[in-house]
Amino acid sequence: SQSQSQSHSQGQARVLPPATRHRFGFFAPLERGWRATGIPRNRIRNRNRNRSLPQLAWASAPANSESLDCGNHRPDRPAPPRPLLSLPLDAPPRMRHPPTALQFVIVIVIDEPDDEGAPAAPLAPGAQLPPDEANPPPPKMRTLIFGDVHGCNLELRTLVDLFAPSPTDRLVSVGDLIKKGPDSVDVIRFLRSWQERGVTVEHVLGNHEGHLRRAVSDVGVDRLPRDTRSIASKLTPDELDWLLGAPLHRHYPELDARVLHAGVMPEWTDLPSSDPTIASKKDAQRMDELLRMRSIAGPGPRRKVTKVRANGERGRTLYLAMDLPLPKAPSGGRLEVEEVDVAEGSFLGLREIGAGDVNWPTLYDGRFGHIFFGHQPFLDHDAPVRFPHATALDLGCVYGNALVGMVLEVGKDPEALVVPAVKEHSHWGF
Repeated sequence: SQSQSQSHSQGQARVLPPATRHRFGFFAPLERGWRATGIPRNRIRNRNRNRSLPQLAWASAPANSESLDCGNHRPDRPAPPRPLLSLPLDAPPRMRHPPTALQFVIVIVIDEPDDEGAPAAPLAPGAQLPPDEANPPPPKMRTLIFGDVHGCNLELRTLVDLFAPSPTDRLVSVGDLIKKGPDSVDVIRFLRSWQERGVTVEHVLGNHEGHLRRAVSDVGVDRLPRDTRSIASKLTPDELDWLLGAPLHRHYPELDARVLHAGVMPEWTDLPSSDPTIASKKDAQRMDELLRMRSIAGPGPRRKVTKVRANGERGRTLYLAMDLPLPKAPSGGRLEVEEVDVAEGSFLGLREIGAGDVNWPTLYDGRFGHIFFGHQPFLDHDAPVRFPHATALDLGCVYGNALVGMVLEVGKDPEALVVPAVKEHSHWGF
C-alpha cells in the first residue's frame, strides 16, 4: 500500500523481540538454554527405550547475562541480539555446548514401570531388540527455506544455528544472497561449508545473481561495476559457478512447495526455462519478470512518463499509477507525460506501483504448488507473510528488520524461525 511504501521509504524498521519461533499463529520467545544446547525439548529420548523422558529439569544463564559468542562476530560490530550461540565454521554440526557455554540441560531419567507395576528390567546379554527398535525408520529430512540474505552473514549464521541442521537436512535460499550487506563472500562460503559437512544446500537465482550472471557473460569480471566486481573477484571460479549456476525455481513435490525469487504472473501455465542457452525470447521476458515481480496493475488509467535528456536521448518509459508523483526531469531535459490505459494484470516495475495495484500472490491459484518467495521486503512484519498459496520470506534483514526461515517436514506443521537484524546496512526506498 501507499502508506506501507511511505513507511519503508523513511527507513523505519519494527523493533523485534529476541530470536523467535513461530508455529501457525503461536508466536513466543525462545527459552534460554534450549538452542544453546541443541537439544529441543521434544526430541530428548531415552536411548535404551526409545521414548520420551517423563521428567526434564532445565537450567539456564541469568536473565541479565550477556550473549555467548564463539568468535563469529567481528569486534567492530555489535554482538548477536539474543542469548544463542553462533558456531565457527569448523564446529561439528551438532556441537551446541562449547567449553565456554554457561547454559546447560539437566536430564533426570525416571524408569517407567512395566505392565505389572515393576520397573522395566534391562535386556539380558545377547537378547535381541524388538524389530521396531532394531530397525528404526530412517530420519526424516527437514528443509529450511530462508529469505533474502543480502550479505548479512551474522544473521544467517544465527538462523542456521537455530535450525541446527544434520546431514539429513536441507538448506534452501530464495535468492539474493549477495549485494547491499557487508559479507556477501562470507555468506557463500558459510553455506558451502555446510555442504562440505554433508548437509544439502540449494538456492535459486535472485535478481542480483541474475544481473551478475548476465554481466559476467557479457563483459567479464574485470569490467563489472565496482561493488559487483569486489564480490566476484574474491570468489574462486568454483564458488562463482556455484552461485551463478542455480536454477530459476526449485520444486519439492513431497512438500508441495516451490521456491523462486520474486513471483509469477497469474496467467502463466508453465514456468520459464532456467537455461539461458535454450530459453526462447518469451522465456527471457518471463525470466526477468520471475526475478523482479512485486505487484501487477490494477484497474484504471496510468501516466506514461518518458525522460528525455538534453541531447534528445530518450530514457526508459514508466507507467506510473495516478497516485504516484512524477519523477524529476533530467538536467537540461524534460519529461513527456500522457495518460494511457494499461491492461489490468500487467507486470509493473518497482517505481510504477501505486495504492490500487495488487500483490501478485493474492491472485495466484496454487497451480505450481505453494510458492515460497522473497524479493519484496515486508518491513512492517515480524513473521512470514502468508497468502492462500504463497508465503513471503523477505522481511528486509539488510534494511534493519529481520531474517526469517520456514522449517518444513513431511507430516508436520511448518515452523518459522525469526532472527532480528543486528543493524541497518542499506536504505529501503527509491
